[in-house]
Amino acid sequence: YGELPQDLASILEAGVRLEDGLARAERVTVRPGPRPQQHVVDLTLREGRNREVRRLMKALGIKLDALRRTAFGPIELGRLQPGRWRDLSAAEIRSLRKLAKRRER
Repeated sequence: YGELPQDLASILEAGVRLEDGLARAERVTVRPGPRPQQHVVDLTLREGRNREVRRLMKALGIKLDALRRTAFGPIELGRLQPGRWRDLSAAEIRSLRKLAKRRER
């Protein structure tokens, strides 16, 4: 897989055609990674279709070394380790309910 396109953020925000339709990122930031030739790409997605980030990057010829979810909707995962869980706060539950009501309309 090749290097990151200079306009990666613009490409992802405009949308990339995948086999199940157009996939777009709402927000993209690209910053230097821990090693030369590595980058960290922060993506905010609206849908989160099956393996969407992996498929987006593959369509653009970009190799992923690692993938980490930092939030799910309004829920910030913080330092939660893979495979672990925690109870949601009352505020998080309210925000999820509010979000679900908006989608029902």
